[in-house]
Amino acid sequence: DLFVFAWHPRTDPATDHREPDQWCFFVVPETALPPQQSLSLATLRTLGPDVSHAQLREAVATAAATLASPRT
Repeated sequence: DLFVFAWHPRTDPATDHREPDQWCFFVVPETALPPQQSLSLATLRTLGPDVSHAQLREAVATAAATLASPRT
């Protein structure tokens, strides 16, 4: 399984949470997650780079290809 975490870093007057290009995403395989109930942004950054909305589809496809046996 893969997890996709989203983070909205903007806080300026032009901030619009409805705008997907303002978000950063982290695609993380379940096996890479630490055994805890919550994650900080700093921890997510150690698990892999953030990607833009435009890069998200490719990042998910790349990460999915590394999984041993995808669930159906």
